[in-house]
Amino acid sequence: MINMREMNQHLLTGLPERWELLSFLDQLTVQSQSRGRKFTAVLIRLEPLKKSDGQHYKFNNELLQYTTSTLRLTLSDGSCKLFHYERDEVMGVFLDADKKDIAGTLLAISENFKRRPFLFGNKLHSVKVKIGVSSYPRDGWQKDDLLRTAAASCAGSRLNKYRLLSWMNKFGLSRAKPVLMSLVCVLFGAMLFFAWSKLDVSALKSSAAKMLLGTTAPSQAQMVKVVTKSGSVFQGFLISETAQDIIVSVILDKGQASLTFSKTELLEILRGKDAF
Repeated sequence: MINMREMNQHLLTGLPERWELLSFLDQLTVQSQSRGRKFTAVLIRLEPLKKSDGQHYKFNNELLQYTTSTLRLTLSDGSCKLFHYERDEVMGVFLDADKKDIAGTLLAISENFKRRPFLFGNKLHSVKVKIGVSSYPRDGWQKDDLLRTAAASCAGSRLNKYRLLSWMNKFGLSRAKPVLMSLVCVLFGAMLFFAWSKLDVSALKSSAAKMLLGTTAPSQAQMVKVVTKSGSVFQGFLISETAQDIIVSVILDKGQASLTFSKTELLEILRGKDAF
C-alpha cells in the first residue's frame, strides 16, 4: 500500500507540497507496475489575472485559495488527491482511472470555474483555467514522463496560438489581422442570424416558463431559496451541493452570480415551488 502518512502542507492552500507529490508518484508507479493498476495525473493551471494597484500579492494569494476551494467543492467525493504543484498550479491524481474515466469530472472542473467567479475587493473576477492530463501507463511509465506530458498538454492551446501568429508573420498576414478579425466577426454574426431565424421562440419561452415553475428535473435547473441565520435571503438556481456546502447561481437586479454557502450558516433551504 502507498504510505498515506500526514503530509507537509502548503501554507496558503492546505494541500500537500510538490515534493510530497513526487514521493507519492514514485510509490504509485512502483505499485501500479506490480499490480497492473492505472492512474491519471491532472494539472490545473490558472490563467493570469493582472492586478496593478498595490494589492498584487494579496490578490494572487486569495486567488490561489479560491482555486483550491473550487477544486475541493468539485472533487468532494474523494476520487482525487490534490497537491500544490507550482505557484499558480494544482495537481490532482485519480487512482484506478484513465482519461476517459474522468472526462466528465474534467468538464465539471472547467464549468465550475466559469460559474463561480472570484470575489476580491467587492468585485467579481472571471477565472479561466487550463487543464493538462497524462495517464499511466499510456503516457509514460515514470513520474517525470507523466509530469512532462501533463505540462505539455496544459500548454498546448497557447503553443497553437503562437504557431498561428508565426504562420501569419511568415506569409506577411500580420498586418491584415484586423481585417481578418472583422471578417470572422461578420461570419459569426451571419451564423447567429441564421440560427436565430431557425429557432422556435415559442418553444424556448415554454421551456423557460417550465424551468421557473420548477417543472423541469431538479438535476437540470432546480430553483432554490437559501435563508441565512442572519436573516439574508438569496434566490436562484442550484449549481452543485455537498454535505457541507451549496453553490447557487443567485438572481441579482442585473444578471446572476454564483455564490457558495456553508450549510452551518443557513437557517433553511427551500427547493422547487417552495422557493417562490
